[in-house]
Amino acid sequence: MSASAPVIEMEVPPRAEFVRTVRLVVAGIGGVARFNLEQIEDLKLAAGEACYAALPGLQTGQVPVRLSARVLPEGVELRVGPVSTEGSSLDWPLPDSRVGLALAEQVVDELSLESLEDGRWIRIFKAHRHLESPV
Repeated sequence: MSASAPVIEMEVPPRAEFVRTVRLVVAGIGGVARFNLEQIEDLKLAAGEACYAALPGLQTGQVPVRLSARVLPEGVELRVGPVSTEGSSLDWPLPDSRVGLALAEQVVDELSLESLEDGRWIRIFKAHRHLESPV
């Protein structure tokens, strides 16, 4: 993946009512990537579920939910976090978010939890799908 792709970043308060804002931004990013409507909806769903997964560990209200996005030649990469894994397995966030993340995993090409220097993040990748023209 291209490390030179511009990064779009945003922070929202750790409250459920701000997930809609993240989804709207992700829709715009999908438009820039020239995704079709179905691909944009898939990306929005995955980003929303990742945000909900980040909320339980951030209930103190001190840490915002952050989104980092890159439009790459091969698709769109999102990172959402930081995600708390306190009281859960080391592999995934809190149990309440697992169903939503399992659904998100079905509509994107990659969904993983990664550890970075500033915490654990949910990484989402949605590849370009070029519809074949009818012959």
